Order: sequence, then structure tokens, then C-alpha cells
Amino acid sequence: VSILRQAATLGDFLLVGLYSDETVTVHRNHGKPPVLTLLERALAVLSMRWVDDVVLGAPWNVTDELLTSMNISCVVLGRAP
Repeated sequence: VSILRQAATLGDFLLVGLYSDETVTVHRNHGKPPVLTLLERALAVLSMRWVDDVVLGAPWNVTDELLTSMNISCVVLGRAP
């Protein structure tokens, strides 16, 4: 939660990318599905006052093309992927 509060101070709109359940299973949970589904995680994140919107199924690798197409000027990672 504190990472989102801090990230919100870096700009005027906080867009949070959420990985798909499949991506979390493969890259983070050693083959086990996440405890919360993507939609449950989205609702939890959107309920936080600092978050303006979410991107469902955000890509594992953030590219320059993605940053440009979504007009993103700053990326904050909660932890390294």
C-alpha cells in the first residue's frame, strides 16, 4: 500500500498494471495460481484512494512502445519481476 501512496506523488494520475493470473502463476508463484483472481486484485487496487485506474493483464516486460502509447512518463515497480 505504501508503494502506491508514494507512486501517486510522482505524477497526477496513477495507473496500476496488474498481471494476468497466468503470468502470476508462471513468473511469481512457482506454478501455483494466485490467491486472488485478476478481477479480485483489480477491485482491491481500485478501492485505494491513490489509484486512478488499472490495466488488466499488463505485460511482463514494459516496452518503450507501451509507455509511449499510454503516455506513461514514470514507472514504479513494487519489486523486481
